[in-house]
Amino acid sequence: MIRNVLMNLEVVKEYFSTFDLSEFSFDTETDGLIWYDLEITGISFCNKTNACYIPIHDDNREAIVYFLKHLFKKLTKDNIVIAHNWVFDASVLYKYSVKIPTCRLFDTMIACHLIDENGKKGLKHLTRTILNKEVTDYNEVGEDHYTDKFYQYGIDDAVNTFELYLRFKEDINNKKLVKLFRLEMNFQRVLLEMKIEGVLVDRELVKEQTEKLVELVKEFTVKLYEYLGDRYELQFNLNDNTYTVTGCHNFNSNHNLADILFNRLGLEIIESTETGLPKTGKFTLSRYKTHPFVKLLNKYKIASKLLSGFFNPLPSFIEGDGKIRPSFIDHGTKTGRLSCRNPNLQQLPKQRDELPTPLREAFIAPRGYKMITCDYSGQEIAVMAQVSKDPTLINFLKHGHDMHLAIANQFYNLNIPIEALSKEHKDYNSYKEKFDKERSMAKTITFGLSYGKGKFGFAKDFNISEYEAQDIVDKYFANIPGLKKAIEDSHKELEANGYVRSLVGRYRHFEAKESYDKKYYPKSAFRKAFNFKIQGFSADMIRAAMVKTYIVGKNNKHWDLKTIATVHDEAVYIVKQEYATEASVAIKKAFEDTVNFIVPVVADIGIGNNYGEAK
Repeated sequence: MIRNVLMNLEVVKEYFSTFDLSEFSFDTETDGLIWYDLEITGISFCNKTNACYIPIHDDNREAIVYFLKHLFKKLTKDNIVIAHNWVFDASVLYKYSVKIPTCRLFDTMIACHLIDENGKKGLKHLTRTILNKEVTDYNEVGEDHYTDKFYQYGIDDAVNTFELYLRFKEDINNKKLVKLFRLEMNFQRVLLEMKIEGVLVDRELVKEQTEKLVELVKEFTVKLYEYLGDRYELQFNLNDNTYTVTGCHNFNSNHNLADILFNRLGLEIIESTETGLPKTGKFTLSRYKTHPFVKLLNKYKIASKLLSGFFNPLPSFIEGDGKIRPSFIDHGTKTGRLSCRNPNLQQLPKQRDELPTPLREAFIAPRGYKMITCDYSGQEIAVMAQVSKDPTLINFLKHGHDMHLAIANQFYNLNIPIEALSKEHKDYNSYKEKFDKERSMAKTITFGLSYGKGKFGFAKDFNISEYEAQDIVDKYFANIPGLKKAIEDSHKELEANGYVRSLVGRYRHFEAKESYDKKYYPKSAFRKAFNFKIQGFSADMIRAAMVKTYIVGKNNKHWDLKTIATVHDEAVYIVKQEYATEASVAIKKAFEDTVNFIVPVVADIGIGNNYGEAK
């Protein structure tokens, strides 16, 4: 491999006049990771025979960027552009209006994740473990980006990425991952759009709600002390002109709360840790939610969590243009779902009736635009029916029945007329309200079984014996035998292969344990095996829908439709307000046309000025 450092524009032009661009890797170096603030300091390239590094600084940035624009503009659909974490490197170039056209992408990080979802995906780690090469870490080259040592470090990144590409492209073919990989590469352009566009934040609302929550946390803390009759003090903070409540309690401590709930208030212990200590988690607090102290405690916990987990950290993620640009990580989960950080929008708390707070309203559409949200209605149930081919599930869904109410109707002999199970029927809502408890239990069972829950889990959910819980599971499976068979088939697939695959071919590998020279898989692996069939396909179904919507947007440029985020399983868009209705119809159609299931697939659409309204 011939390696060169190209120090001026004329040398760069001459070098690339003979550089083969049919398949090449590239990697950018920057002075930071925050997109709005970072500057590019260098770029490296590598093909089958040559590798180079171009230092970029204030004196040559404009000229090199101009050259790069034309270099990438020459690419066609036949060129293969390779990167490790393509979205980041492409977003760096995009900041300087250097766009990668419609060519073939190959992200070695995503390829590695599809081949084996377990383990680290960093370039340096893969270079050591897969290429068996020594590698220099970033902290070893120093902060100066304009030294010979740093230039060689930059070249190494492009070379190692190219060598991983040669290794992974064979594995993608051999493991029959070509179609799924193609979907993932198309999805990288959606992720790039999300990275560049970002989500606009209403700073004033965030400030206002933060101040309100600080006061509420103080108020609830005082009321908790007063209910117990214990002493407390209010300490004034000169820095921010607020008060802090101090006293003998830590209401976030399980040990402290256990003492209050079970010793002082005399409540019955209903759940314990493995070591026998009483627990004060969601299950216990839900059971005692009508108790005056627990009512206050739940409000305190909600306010504290909103403050510490959302409102306090949010301003630190707002960039210079008033937007947050979360990192949506396409290799962060073993099920294939996206993960998110800085900030984690996937953990955006749901609106709570006990303490309504307009947190979702903090994410707003720019002036002249509307926000659109889209997700699948009952997606996991539809996927479950597709995977299991269970005739009962299929029949419920084909007739537009509320599946959870329909199962409850069979399970608990509720005698609801078949036609009233349809969501369109005039009596549906009254039956749903009347049998809300039974419907909720049926829903818990359905999703619990898909998550691999057994008698122990249901016994805890319903506060019944394991014998009674097993009876519930047996009766449920008797009504839906196809689901039981699908779960059992996933267990057989795991035992035979050490992995299971989703409908689109995504792998989920499990590690076998050894005992007395015999290999076996733990119960947790069997629980996760079928769940992956549902979760993995659901994740790729959403990817495909978002890719389809992205193409619709590009075909209707006047809409200025942009994908800005995903929250849980929901896609979030902005669009010029005059095209909001037209675009929403197209998005809904794109989502619903993505798959051809044996049951109807319905997408829900919302439109608003902010995420709270659109949701």
